[in-house]
Formats: sequence, C-alpha cells, structure tokens
Amino acid sequence: MVRRRTESAKPHLNALILIGAFFSASAAADTLLDYCFHQIAGIQAEPAPRQRLAQLRLLQDQLQLSSERFDSVEIGQCAYQLRQALAPLITQATASTEQLNATAQLLHHQRQPLKQLTLTDPRCLHGTPHEAPFTLDLSPSAVVPYLRGAEHEGCRRTVWRRYQSRGYPDNRTLLEAQIEAQWQLAKQAGYRDPLSQQLSSVPLGQHVERQDFLDSLTPDRVQPGWQRSAAPPQPLARPAEQLARQTLEALSQAMALTLVSIDEQQWQLWSDKRLLGYVSLHQAEHNARRILQNHWLGHSPAIIELHYRQSPWHAQHWWQWVRTVGTALGQAHGQEIDHPSPNHGELGRALALEWARQPEFQRSLLGQRVTAPPRYPASLLIEAQLALALWQQPKLNDGVLQTRQTTLYQRYLQQSPPSELWPWYSSERMVFQPGALIQRLYLTQQAQRWVSQQTQTRTELKPALPSSFPWSSLAATTDGSID
Repeated sequence: MVRRRTESAKPHLNALILIGAFFSASAAADTLLDYCFHQIAGIQAEPAPRQRLAQLRLLQDQLQLSSERFDSVEIGQCAYQLRQALAPLITQATASTEQLNATAQLLHHQRQPLKQLTLTDPRCLHGTPHEAPFTLDLSPSAVVPYLRGAEHEGCRRTVWRRYQSRGYPDNRTLLEAQIEAQWQLAKQAGYRDPLSQQLSSVPLGQHVERQDFLDSLTPDRVQPGWQRSAAPPQPLARPAEQLARQTLEALSQAMALTLVSIDEQQWQLWSDKRLLGYVSLHQAEHNARRILQNHWLGHSPAIIELHYRQSPWHAQHWWQWVRTVGTALGQAHGQEIDHPSPNHGELGRALALEWARQPEFQRSLLGQRVTAPPRYPASLLIEAQLALALWQQPKLNDGVLQTRQTTLYQRYLQQSPPSELWPWYSSERMVFQPGALIQRLYLTQQAQRWVSQQTQTRTELKPALPSSFPWSSLAATTDGSID
C-alpha cells in the first residue's frame, strides 16, 4: 500500500547520519582515528548505559557503511576500539584479540584471490572471451563468469573443484583456531556447542533436531556446482524502473507494510502505526541495498537505499531484486540494541521469494510467468550438512568430513564427489555462518508453509493482517545472516 505524505516538511534521508571523516576518501589517517576516538570518548561520557549503547550502535552503523566504501587499517583500528567500548554493555561472551586476529586472517584468505589456476588447454576457454594460456583468479568474480560461459564440462569441474578447495591446506591452522575459539565462546555463554547458540531461538537447538530437519528436506534442483543451467534467459518486457517500483510496492503490501510517499523516490515505511524507517529508490548498474542506518528499536529508524539495475531486466534480475527488497523490508522491522542480530532480513527474503512464486503475483507485475529459483538445491543441502558435521565436534576431523561428503554426494547427486575436494577450508558460509546457513533453509520452509496457507484462503493479493503476520513467531536471534 502506498500513501501520499500530507506533512509539508520533507525529511532528508541522511539527516540522521553523522557526516565526518568516515565519509571522506581523502581523510588523513590521524583525522579518521581522531574522529573515531573522539566519538567513542564522547559517548562513554554519557551517564545512562542504554543511551551509551544506543549511540555506540549508531556509530557502528557509520563504521559498517564506511567499510563498504573504503578499506583501511584505520577503520579496523576504530572497529577494535568500538568493540572494546561495547563489551561492558552487552552480556554475550566476546572474543579475545588473538581470536579476532585469527578470524580476520581466515576471512582474508577466503575472500581474496590468493591462488590462481592457469588454463593451458584451448578447450577450457571455449565459450569465454579468453585464449589459452589464461590465468584465472580463484575468486568469485572470476570463477562464476567462467562457470557460466565455459563449454567443456571437465574444465568447469576442475575449476570449480580448485575454487572450492582453494583454502586447503593453507587454512588448516586458522580453521582449527576458529573452531576452538567458537566452541569456547559458546561454552562461556552456557551453550552445548556453537550451533546451539546460533540457533537457540528456533526449534533447532539440539543436534538431533538440526540433523532431522536437514534430512527431511528434498532437493528441488539436483545439479552439481560445476554444471551450467539449461534454462535460457527470460527477458522482461516492462521497464526496469516500473519493475523496481511496483515490486517494492507489491512486496510491502504483501508483508502488511505501508509506504507513505515523500516524493517520487522516497518513502516512509510503516507497520500499522509504527514508523520503521525511510526507503529511497536509485538507479544503478546493479541491484543492491545499502543500510545507511539500522532500525534500533526505540532509538532510531532505518534508513535504506535500494539501488536497481537501470538496464533492461531478465528474470534473473527480477529475482535478485525480490531478494534485495525482501531483505531490506525485513531488516527495517528493527532490532534491540543489546541483541543486534535478529533474522528479520532473512525472513523478509524468504517471504518475498514465496510471494514472488505465486502466479498471480508474477502476472500482475511482469505480465508473464517466469521460472522460479529452487528452494532447496542439492548444492545448498550438501553445504548445510557439511557445516553441521564440521561444527558437531570441537576438533577438526578431515576424515569424518570426507566420509560425510561422499555420502551426501551419493544421496543428493547420485555420484561421487570430485577427488581432493575440501570445501570446509574455503567456504565463508560454512566456517563463519553455519547457523545462518541452516536457518535460511528453516525460514524458507516456514515462509513456504505460511504463504501457502494465505493463498489457500484468498484468491488475490491483499495486505495480510498485522496480527497474523509471522514476524514475531518466526523471527529468531542469531549470530548473522547471509546474502
């Protein structure tokens, strides 16, 4: 639902963001650090603990935003000082400096193209713009386009295997330290293991519950990671701006939210009589969302920028936009300052995808039907099962994981895994977000059931009653979410 704003005053979306050294690319290091330390010192002078915590959270939003635009040692130093200031105000166990350093090193090794693969066989470059010999960075930005274009399946399989195993054996010591540290933190917080902590607010707190849940899911796409999709591109006839705007409006309505227009590109976002935040729409090269400020309940509204691809869309771009908008609308529901990681964004994503699967939803927005992405692809189920096996024990055991991997490949793909495949050394999700990985599957199932119940009782899209919308019953506090 979209309403026009009647007030004469027009708010500026950036008014609540402190514009300072964080947002200047040419700021000197000492200026940035001085700014950071000055902000933290001023906040710590506030006598009320919850007010201090709220202000530190807002500073945390600034730091997160700046880290997306700039990468510097100074930002890392400021982040460390901010964590030190937050530690006395929150009850959860915090990692030591050594643990944080080990985590940072492991994350760096997994995200940066520290390894390469030289392709000398001309057949491996058929379907790509390159000629042999060609050196390929083992990074997502290089490997994903290669797998989409290369025609030779054996070459794709080799590249995919080398990419999945790029962290082996270099990351062994760091991975062992990460597992040990997370087990210690979970024990300090009173949990049986790290996954019990990360999934404590959904009915998957026990290992047997997690295992039974994953075993209950049936893959709806049985395709190994190196295999190209046979589905042809589906071009969309309607303009990108129309698709972006109308999808935002339709998903807001389906999620019982109200958009109140500020101007043609900006809205207030309301849930019944509660202001969640501000949303703005922008043309860009790619679909994306930027959280300028989180919705900290009782302290600050969300400030969200949604950037949509201005070039003509295919179905894949629309599905990407559905995920982007759903996550943003979910995140706008807010979080407590002392529990800063609820899964509202993940739940919003899952619900948006389920609504977008509905035939009437697609016809009203697109004027046509499009193929939906899978809910439970075999590759994701294998990754979640391996994450469960990785974190079941406080020590790394490659033999157990290799045996489990072989069983899972036979079960889900009816074939053996490629030789020398070590994904747990390289998968950021498996190592840093195992609970969020399993939680995504759980929320997908819950959203599927809830939307199915809604569509069985009505024949057209109408706003769901706020009292029946499942934010409070499905949302859970976890240690992170995935994009």
